[in-house]
Amino acid sequence: MRAAVFYGREDLRLESVPEPQPGPGDVKLRVLYNGICGSDLLEYYDGPVTTRSTPHPLTGMTNPVILGHELCGEVVALGAGVEDLVPGQLVAVEPLETADHSHAGLASVDAAGRGPVAFAAARAAGSK
Repeated sequence: MRAAVFYGREDLRLESVPEPQPGPGDVKLRVLYNGICGSDLLEYYDGPVTTRSTPHPLTGMTNPVILGHELCGEVVALGAGVEDLVPGQLVAVEPLETADHSHAGLASVDAAGRGPVAFAAARAAGSK
């Protein structure tokens, strides 16, 4: 798949990256819509700010990384232990980082795009 990969200040590259597969507790989405957050712009112009050259204490991730956390999409695959979502379900992502672990809340929406009607927890997807 293709992704915009952030390497450092004003260094964003469109690259081919491996297609991610969901691990235990993960949810794989087909992104339908996404936004660009102010924190992504800050990272691009002034970074690294929140991304790191040393492992992040919660996620273990280091640059280069795929930025982005404002998105919604369709569930396409579920990792082991995810039982409250189904493939084809529409969700909006609410990314969170806590001292316990990093995860994204998925708010389910109905076919008309109304929601949220349910929440499920899943680890945030990303490159390690």
